[in-house]
Amino acid sequence: MITQLSTAQNIYPKILILENKDTVIAFTNQQVLKFNKEHVMLKHCIEYSNIQDSIIINNKQIINDLLNLNKSLLYLDSLSLAKIKTKDIILDIEKKEKEKVQQSFLDFQKQVKKEKRKTWFLNTFIVVPVFAAITTILLIK
Repeated sequence: MITQLSTAQNIYPKILILENKDTVIAFTNQQVLKFNKEHVMLKHCIEYSNIQDSIIINNKQIINDLLNLNKSLLYLDSLSLAKIKTKDIILDIEKKEKEKVQQSFLDFQKQVKKEKRKTWFLNTFIVVPVFAAITTILLIK
């Protein structure tokens, strides 16, 4: 019924061929324990590899998220810079307008002082003496 292909009785693994043409391989307990240890070790390696793969995938996603965040921050930074430049321009315009108004007011004050001086001069040296002279002449006649 069972045919042994191995000639020596104590050499393992033994390959046994059954009558129904099925092949059976026999191993010693030590060999089976060694295979089990190797199987467990390979299983742990595969699990570790799968964990590493998922960590790599997760890290790629984190990198993509950080890149998107960086792009957003760069865009916001450029908007802030443009806003600051716009505010600087507005402040410069306001400053120039303020200086212009201030200069206009100073020029107006100078003009008013000149007019007051002219009026005072005119009144003091021309109008009052002429009026006094005319009044004196009229009173004398």
